[in-house]
Amino acid sequence: MLSTIGAHLTYAYGSFVATPSIVKSARLIPYLYPLTARNLMIKLGATPPPTTTINAASGDVTYPYQALQTHTPDSVPNILMIFIDAWSRRSFTPECMPNIYNYAQNNTLYTNHRTCSNGTRSSIFSTFFSVPDIYWKDFQTQHISPLFIERMLQLNYDMRFYPSASLNNPPFSEVVFFNVPNLRTETEGSSVRERDTRIATDFITDLPQMAQNKQPFFSFLFFDLAHSPELPEELTQTFQPSWTFANYSALNNNTDPTPYFNLYRNCCHYIDNLVGQILQKIEQLNLADNTIIIISGDHAQEFNENHKNFWGHNSNFSQWQTSVPFIMHTPTDTAHIVQHRTTHYDIVPTLMNQYLGVDNQFSDYSIGTLLDTTDGRGWHIVGSELNFAFIIEGDTILEKTAEGSVQITDPALNDITNFAIDPIKFKQTTDKMNHFYNGH
Repeated sequence: MLSTIGAHLTYAYGSFVATPSIVKSARLIPYLYPLTARNLMIKLGATPPPTTTINAASGDVTYPYQALQTHTPDSVPNILMIFIDAWSRRSFTPECMPNIYNYAQNNTLYTNHRTCSNGTRSSIFSTFFSVPDIYWKDFQTQHISPLFIERMLQLNYDMRFYPSASLNNPPFSEVVFFNVPNLRTETEGSSVRERDTRIATDFITDLPQMAQNKQPFFSFLFFDLAHSPELPEELTQTFQPSWTFANYSALNNNTDPTPYFNLYRNCCHYIDNLVGQILQKIEQLNLADNTIIIISGDHAQEFNENHKNFWGHNSNFSQWQTSVPFIMHTPTDTAHIVQHRTTHYDIVPTLMNQYLGVDNQFSDYSIGTLLDTTDGRGWHIVGSELNFAFIIEGDTILEKTAEGSVQITDPALNDITNFAIDPIKFKQTTDKMNHFYNGH
């Protein structure tokens, strides 16, 4: 008890004076919510050190910036999005995920792709809205629905969601998908593996009927086993040695990641088999010629690759938590590899502009651009309202921490001192981030 109180008091003082080693420690310990006492310390006469802060605007929003201008496409494709929660690109190999890997070789593989965040809530929000997660609370309060969803409803899409984890926590059902008719928010199953299997089976069962309908369909499948890895021993034999569940208490900077990573790979191998069945069914029903298929993840999963004792996600913005595989099939696709930087913000503008008959400039509803555009992205914005970052030249990370300070690191999370921030690019990025707030 005394050690717990001492730890909280140490953190309260360390965060007040911005001691990096103390502030960083909170992000290394899962589910730690340490005490802070900034206001009390100021009342007692303590003076905090000067800090540089980056603040997002707040208040009413104007979204879209201009009303949508649309035309009726000659035809609209089916759209299938398959997301794997916490998908590390290190698992994307022909040994671990042969079905998805082989599928990527025959379609478009984006090898330099970044998500919108290192956590599920902010990444899913930003993927469907194509704006940063700083708008979550304002969009929730004003009941703003993703224009991507609204446009598909206008075009009479049959919309079906297949979530393994609940869409009620985080409350996607209230913020992102509240206008989706008959939204499925839960999937039955006594384990994550059972729920992942169920969503694949349910989609495959529903697919023939969707194929016979005269209306196009949009389906979103969200697999969770890589995010919550646990398997019976008989399913962990592909990659050995392997744990059967994620023993987080055993993780530290000196832990051999092999058995944990092998458990993760065994889980990804299981998901790959399910996705392979889905892709096979699409081919059997001759749907590939009229279906856009996107396979990716909401964020990545770290296994201490930077040797800074970071495991999992939601703790830093390095590539090991924000870089995911991204595969896209379109009806006119030919196999090719895209190497320029792309992001999840680019998904909605690409679909809206090229397939859904939306004529607006992208900045009316998005901070992204077309996936095939090779330039024009500038600094990449990642994170949530409290903790966000700009990924800038050379993948340097300019992070505004939850404590309000700014930390600048190289791609391996080594601190950079005396870094000169480009004021023009900084202003351009903050303006873009705050674009939909009134007055911007």
